[in-house]
Amino acid sequence: RHAAAGRISWGDAQAEILERMRRAVEATEAEVEQTFLFTIVGALLTPGNAWLFAAGDGVVAWDDEEIRLGPFPENQPPYFGYGLFGNPVPLTVVREGIAQRIVIGSDGAEELPLREFADDRSFRNPDAIRRRLAMSSVGLFDDATVVAVRRRS
Repeated sequence: RHAAAGRISWGDAQAEILERMRRAVEATEAEVEQTFLFTIVGALLTPGNAWLFAAGDGVVAWDDEEIRLGPFPENQPPYFGYGLFGNPVPLTVVREGIAQRIVIGSDGAEELPLREFADDRSFRNPDAIRRRLAMSSVGLFDDATVVAVRRRS
């Protein structure tokens, strides 16, 4: 809400996400353990700043630096859904500053050269990332999702 002014309350964002998840559980009567234990990794870019935030595992690239989120003890990442059980689930700011390119990958993308997904091909063709994932010679151990964003020149 206040990102353009450079003021972000990550605690408020966390509370709002958790409340929306609670409402979704109530509305769908879904099993939390089967439906709401997932990773949240995101990026927020404004003209004067960028934030990379996460709750869970995965991999990200901040310009040319790749950052692995995890591993976690007993392979139990801090999924946001644990907050539905009253456990603390901090939405962690992984990086803040000015970034030209950010690539977000789920834990299944950990073995991929993530920085390469921020090249011009990925932005010229809306299907390029999906194709690259499908043609990857790396054996992916889990579902892989990749999202690339960059600032306009």
